[in-house]
Amino acid sequence: MDMTKRQIKEVRELRRIIGARVHYLRMQKRETLHHLSHTTGISSDKIDQYELGKNEISIEALVLLACGLDVEVGAFFDTIFNT
Repeated sequence: MDMTKRQIKEVRELRRIIGARVHYLRMQKRETLHHLSHTTGISSDKIDQYELGKNEISIEALVLLACGLDVEVGAFFDTIFNT
């Protein structure tokens, strides 16, 4: 089943929002990309792409990032469900 243009737009917007939240939480924890990369095993380039909303982020990556930032996975969705 192909996605509609509206669905594609929604996916891109969710990717952007979640990426921005990853970035916000990393900044709040005063974590560098390099340190978070070392902690999670995800390359710093990939984390940067997630934060910019340019790459799809898997559930596995969200779990690793949550552990690396010492937050619950739900913290990445706070701004989505609380608006």
